Amino acid sequence: MNLVTCAFLCSGVLLVSESIASSLQDPQQKTPQSQADQVEPQALTPLESAKNKEILDLCRRGVAIISVNTYASASGTKYEQNQAWFATGFIVDKEKGIVATNKHVVGEMTVSTYELKFSDGSVLPASLLYFDPTYDFAFLKVDPKKLPQNAIELSIDETPVAVNQTVFCIGNAGKNEFSSFKGEIFNIYESIGPFPDQTFQFSAITVGGASGSPVFNEVGKVVGILYGGKFISGAALPIKYVKTALEALKKGETPKRQTIGAMIEYMPIEELLQAGLIPQDAFDMYLKEFPHANKKVLVISRSVVSSPSHTVLRAGDIIWKVGGAFIGPELYQLDTLINQTNDPVSIEVYRNGKHLTLSVKPTTFNMDPYFHFVSFGGAMFYEDSFQTTSSFGAKEPGIFVSAIQRTSAFKGLTSGEWWSPDGGMKILEIDGTVIQSLNDLITIIPKLKSERRVEVRFKNLLGTQGFGDSIVNDRGELFAILSYSSKFDSPKEYKFNHQTLEWDVKDLSTVVGSTKESAKETSK
Repeated sequence: MNLVTCAFLCSGVLLVSESIASSLQDPQQKTPQSQADQVEPQALTPLESAKNKEILDLCRRGVAIISVNTYASASGTKYEQNQAWFATGFIVDKEKGIVATNKHVVGEMTVSTYELKFSDGSVLPASLLYFDPTYDFAFLKVDPKKLPQNAIELSIDETPVAVNQTVFCIGNAGKNEFSSFKGEIFNIYESIGPFPDQTFQFSAITVGGASGSPVFNEVGKVVGILYGGKFISGAALPIKYVKTALEALKKGETPKRQTIGAMIEYMPIEELLQAGLIPQDAFDMYLKEFPHANKKVLVISRSVVSSPSHTVLRAGDIIWKVGGAFIGPELYQLDTLINQTNDPVSIEVYRNGKHLTLSVKPTTFNMDPYFHFVSFGGAMFYEDSFQTTSSFGAKEPGIFVSAIQRTSAFKGLTSGEWWSPDGGMKILEIDGTVIQSLNDLITIIPKLKSERRVEVRFKNLLGTQGFGDSIVNDRGELFAILSYSSKFDSPKEYKFNHQTLEWDVKDLSTVVGSTKESAKETSK
């Protein structure tokens, strides 16, 4: 699936004085009709009536056009240095100045700045407030005192969406600011992102810049956030994913995000029955309990190395109950149950046709690696995280190198190979010094700046491809001698300050060991 450009997303409540709900009548209520309504009134849907087109005008006042400039990135080739893109967001808390958008819009593991443009033409700077470690939503923050007076926060509707339901979007599709489109939901149980999520899909023309747009129903309440599409269809997260995180942020708390380390997908339960992986009576019970599941059931596709589930859950396990609750196709419910406890979670599965009750203790996501990295030698370095563990299968702590520029000394790590991915390269030693953290790297950089040749020992966890179909992926230790030109390098440490919501940038060129403090800059 081609993801369209995105923006941070969040849920919110409309101002009492300007809420869409108070400005418009319930479409089911009988009210005096305007002249426009008197033309074939029974053939008109709520948003096709002249009166209720006010919904679009009101929703536009809650939408923001997002411009992103990136100055450094540790996200490999996904976000190159000095890039810019555009997307959409929407106000979810006017009092606190919180705007929701997609994670991939704000630029995961990037040093970026943001500008938000509102429907009255006002432009405000914004800061990164939060992004979810797995789901594609995030929050930006602006000075609430500087928001346009006519700006509103969009109301949300937690009622589950349904197939054939009409929905609308307002955003920046194709850089057409505050443009709108209409669609119909055709699938409510899908998982499209790199991590398990419960996505709904709808027919719509979605192109770059639409990501982060609010998806709202016929009475103007947000039901989802757009994060991807195939040009003729859109993919959105149900708004309840965002609501829980927003409620924590409003209280000054960090949203609780835990994982059992299992990658989960939807599979046709009939195929599992035919393969003998689930008994007939369980199959019949499932269809009775979840008639609207479209015969989809949740199945473990793999468990992450070194995760809580790695020695407990197996690929192919059919998820039946979690904490005693019959889950069915509800991925969001599974996520909620995992986040509600610090104790081991009871998970009932069907494995090879047999019913098993297992126990997995959730672990909290470590977000620190997403907010701290070092640029050196034309490349970016960051510490391992759940993402690297799940993507590359890393087992021990360490640092990875990515975003290797064309003139980087670390291009030599792939020297002589026909192809190697920019990512999955774990640094073991540099000039005989074991490197297990960014602090280890920062300490050794002054010494390296006086050298011309640098010895590096590393592992390529994704493997390499030679001529033809030859592939090497033994994950053994590799060795390279790199040519380093310190004259053209300006090593820097980037660390996000969660109090100021800005990136602190430290020049490492003058650091002696790890003791001498250098001048601190704030990224512009």
